[in-house]
Amino acid sequence: MKSVRNPSEKQAVIDLKDYLYRCQLLFVKMTQSPFLFDDYHIEISREYFHFLEFDEVNQLLKIYAALQALDIDEQSIVFYKYLRKASSMDFEIQNRLAMSERTYYRKKKRALTKLAIALHLLPISNIHCSLL
Repeated sequence: MKSVRNPSEKQAVIDLKDYLYRCQLLFVKMTQSPFLFDDYHIEISREYFHFLEFDEVNQLLKIYAALQALDIDEQSIVFYKYLRKASSMDFEIQNRLAMSERTYYRKKKRALTKLAIALHLLPISNIHCSLL
């Protein structure tokens, strides 16, 4: 059975994607993405923070803290799709992670919802419990 997002959840995910794409503009200022990913977790490098304003650094640190709410597959999806200077296409990420299309999109949806909650873009009362 396909789960359907309620309107507030759908809008929160749209807002989150916009927020993450705006962060990619900061990567240009920094010459690269500050987010690093290995097989087990995501890290943030502070090496290029001196190129940014205080509020921009805070924005990146909030995203990093929110990413800790995600499991490793969800972190991978968000990293490859939104947190690299050159983001990957969905099918490329799906292949890299060796996931079926259905599993990939289910995990991506859950990751974006959890991230929207962690960044306070979506009140927890507005979501379906099975997504957590």
